[in-house]
Amino acid sequence: FDPPSSRLRLSVAEILERHPQRDLHLRADRDVKDRHGERDGLTLMAYCVRWSPDGSRLLFYFGNHCTVPERGEPRIAYVFTADRSLGEIHLALDLSFGRKGVHWSWHPDGVHLVGYGPDPDEPSRMCLAQVRYDGTGYRRISRHASGGHPSVSPADHRLLVTDTCGQPGEVLFIDTVRDRV
Repeated sequence: FDPPSSRLRLSVAEILERHPQRDLHLRADRDVKDRHGERDGLTLMAYCVRWSPDGSRLLFYFGNHCTVPERGEPRIAYVFTADRSLGEIHLALDLSFGRKGVHWSWHPDGVHLVGYGPDPDEPSRMCLAQVRYDGTGYRRISRHASGGHPSVSPADHRLLVTDTCGQPGEVLFIDTVRDRV
């Protein structure tokens, strides 16, 4: 076991500094401060960190997952990936400011991520989708749109399992080649 240096850290401020849409977030922060006071801006955090299957990369969410509606904050949700030294960081998904999507994790191939995101044919709807860790190659893999917690089989990448979030206890197996439950 060769852990990364214990001195490696990535703060919310550092993520924001590197963010390709930094100015958009600074404007949104200013809007929230104008309503709530100078010391009370956007509620940003990094969360849901997950290792890739081979341990060479990780993914993490960046946004405001736990805000109360009364604050009036826009939904901010990005999925980033990074190498284990935190030197190479990629914006893989933008699920902010009205874009739909939840529950992204690693595909067993260690190159792609899977989760629910905007349907490429109908962006106002969600679908099960896949994207490369660097944010390229986004595509729908199923029209299924429950918003559950999907997981691709490590033994057969055509098979995905997910819960439904709407029907408690319901678990579905989805053939992503045929797009059939």
